[in-house]
Amino acid sequence: MKEFINNEFLKYDIQLNKEQIEKFDLYLNYLLEENEKINLTAITDKKEIVIKHFIDSVLPYKLFKENTTIVDIGAGAGFPSVPLMIIRPDLKFLILDSVNKKVEFIKRVCEKLNLVNCEILHSRCEDLAKNPKYREKYDYCIARGVANLSSLLEYCAGFVKIGGQIIAYKSRNYQNEIDGSKNTIKILNLKLNDAKQYVLDGSVFENSLEKSENVPNDSIMERYMLIFDKCDKLLDKYPRLQNKVRTNPLN
Repeated sequence: MKEFINNEFLKYDIQLNKEQIEKFDLYLNYLLEENEKINLTAITDKKEIVIKHFIDSVLPYKLFKENTTIVDIGAGAGFPSVPLMIIRPDLKFLILDSVNKKVEFIKRVCEKLNLVNCEILHSRCEDLAKNPKYREKYDYCIARGVANLSSLLEYCAGFVKIGGQIIAYKSRNYQNEIDGSKNTIKILNLKLNDAKQYVLDGSVFENSLEKSENVPNDSIMERYMLIFDKCDKLLDKYPRLQNKVRTNPLN
């Protein structure tokens, strides 16, 4: 699997060193081992995990400025933050999940992989975003498969400083989600900056808002990174508590 891991990352011009390959291999095997005890992933084929979890997680690695801070909300089994930490050790992460078993798994993974530039917490993001220690302190907030875009932006906005960015991992129906979130984007003082379009077969397309027609029909999976700028301070009442973000989106 080490050779496969190395070759897949090379498709995206990511040259892994020996230590990084070892870390991804260890992560892969430990994920499958623990998945028999905890529901961590529905994908159990090793090659699919490499492509659909590891590669998918690191697609936006060039979007982050050096030595910046990132919040990963709803990290689950550590995606996308753990793969990003492996290839971008300069980044500092706050990793959140509301399921304690998954948080404990991420802690064990980071210990095994000697990934120390992170804080891992068991918390609901809407609660932690009210804490002055974490509110509007981060350069980026990222999320992969957490919620619809409107809810996701409200979850993230409280962590990002003015001038920071939210990067949402979305699939090919992203435009419908954007259209349905225009009110949310305005209320949260956000602005859609750009999108990046990727295909998990080695192809990468930039500025996908204008190039979505170029995606090959036989691609394994499409991924869109929606990039939102935080333009102004967030009102104190956001994010709303008591599950209102998910059950009653702002749009």
